[in-house]
Formats: sequence, C-alpha cells, structure tokens
Amino acid sequence: MEAIEKDEAEKALKKKRLTGMKRWKKVILCIAATLFIMAIGAASAFFVMRYRGKSSLDVETQHITYQGKEYRYRDNIVNVLCLGIDKTVPLNEIAEGRDNIGMSDTVLLVSLDIDNEEAKVIAIPRDTMVEVQTTMEDGSFLNKQNMQICYQYPFGRTVEQGSELTKECVSRLLYGIPIQRYCVINLEILPIINDAIGGVDVEIKEDLGEWEPRFVYGETVHLDGELARRFIEVRNKHRVDGSIMRSQRQKQYVRAFLEKAKSVVADDLSIPVTLFQELQKDGNMSTDVTLEDITYLVPEALKVSFSEDAIQVIPGKSMMGEDGIAQYHRDVDAIKELVINTFYEEI
Repeated sequence: MEAIEKDEAEKALKKKRLTGMKRWKKVILCIAATLFIMAIGAASAFFVMRYRGKSSLDVETQHITYQGKEYRYRDNIVNVLCLGIDKTVPLNEIAEGRDNIGMSDTVLLVSLDIDNEEAKVIAIPRDTMVEVQTTMEDGSFLNKQNMQICYQYPFGRTVEQGSELTKECVSRLLYGIPIQRYCVINLEILPIINDAIGGVDVEIKEDLGEWEPRFVYGETVHLDGELARRFIEVRNKHRVDGSIMRSQRQKQYVRAFLEKAKSVVADDLSIPVTLFQELQKDGNMSTDVTLEDITYLVPEALKVSFSEDAIQVIPGKSMMGEDGIAQYHRDVDAIKELVINTFYEEI
C-alpha cells in the first residue's frame, strides 16, 4: 500500500514539474514572439522612414545644353545648404524683423551623390558678389541688388525666410541646381558639434598668431572646444583675400571633420540623431531636414569617399570695393564648368 502511494506521489511530482516546465516554455515563447514582433516593427518603421526620406529628397530630371552637348542632372544627388550665423543667442530666441537674424559668415553647399558614393562640398566666400533679393520690412520682395552673399540672409524677417532666400540665391549662383534642404547653425555652438566626434587635427597653413596665439604657422593643432570655432572664424584683416583664406581654412576643417565623423558614426549610429535633436531642442540649429531624411542619409553617407578635390571654393578673385569692403568676384565660366562636372552627366 505504501509503495503504491509513494509511486503515485512521484508521478504527481513529475507531472507538476512537467506542467511547470511547459508554463515556462510558454512564457519564454511569448517573450520571444513579442521581441520578434517588436524587432519586425522597428525594422519596418526604419525602412518606412528611409523610404519617406528618400522620396522627399527626389528632384525632377533636368536637361541642359552646354557647348553643343546635352547633359542630364544626376537625379540621385542630395544638396544641403549649410549656413553658419554670427549670433550669440539661440536662433529660436531671435525676434522677428529684417536685420535681426544675423549674417551668414559661412556658406557651404554639401552634396551627397548616392549613386556614385561621393560627397562634395562647395564653399562660397561670404564676400562673393551676387544678385541679392532685397525685401521690405514686412518681408515682401523688392528688387535684386549686387552685393556680398552674406547680406542675403539678413533680408529675411525670420530665420526660416532668411534660409530660404539664401538657398534660392545659391541656386541662382550655381545655375539653378536644386537644393533640397538647408541647415543653419549658430557658430557659437560649433564646439559642441566638433567635440561630439572627439575633435579634429589640422595643420596651420597661414600666419594667424596676431589673432590666435595657439595657431602657430606650420604646426599641427588638435581642435577641441572653442578652438574649433576660432579656426573657422578668424580672419587676417590685413589681407584683401582674408575671407578667401578663411574659406580655405573652413574647407580644410570640413574635410577633417567629415573624415573623422565617418569613422565615429560608423561605431555609433545614434550620434547624428542625438546631436540633431539636442541642437534643435536648445535652439542652436534651424533646419528643414527631417528625421526621415536622416534615417535615409546617414547610412548612405557612411558609404561615401572623400577625394582630394571633394571640397572646392568657387573660382573667383578677391579685390577691394570702392566702399573699402572686400569683394569676391566669381569666375562665371569656371563656375559653369564646376557645376557641369559636379552635378551633370553627358547624354
């Protein structure tokens, strides 16, 4: 009798263990299924955002004739106008009104050629003489006047209008190429962007000791914190081509930054999104770039290469104007060649 009861007790215990194991298996399967569904959902959201980003950046096909040959615009190029503004307060705290929003000290067109996996930057000196769209105090358009491109931005009543006006101005300068997005940053926060990738190393190629003792000609300097802003901002005021030399230095910095950023972001894809959100939250950046755009562009940007001529200053010549202010007169024919070679292909 005791043997039977013992046997039944062992069977009951075994059954209980099996039942418990089955429950745990069910729980584990449920968790695994949930995680799988979440992963699928996240992947789907990522690809949806990438698709939306790509679609929003598409442009219409353009054809032109140049020197008797037919050319087609390379459709899969994304152009972003980057402006550095000389304000010491957050952009979202600037009161509306013409002349209130600052001046564009840095004007760069960043072009990402998706098909050819190339990135190029066209630097436009702030003193470049162009047709500037003037406005009235209420923001309505007046006539166009020939003046330095840095004056186009402050003709906007708001940061957004100033950005759009400058985007259109740069497009005219480069013979109508489409510019899909703009990004404006307050140069005061360049150290934040620079330090997000650990800073960059540059060689000092001009005598700037009078304005920044840490910039010793011929030395290699690690730019971190405020020193990065000083590097792209300092100008030799004794030279008529001081702005051009500064543009060359900005070109040097951008290339060093892009090379460093490419390797850093490859290790941590969250950096661009986090930085993008932080800068907008603090009001130090104004842009029409969306998270969908970033989701599409960041993986593509990691594929690109930077050649020796990836960053170019538009061709031209510096001279002093009658008002005693430096002017940069562009070489029209050379710019046409630059535009054709960068954005078009012969058909």
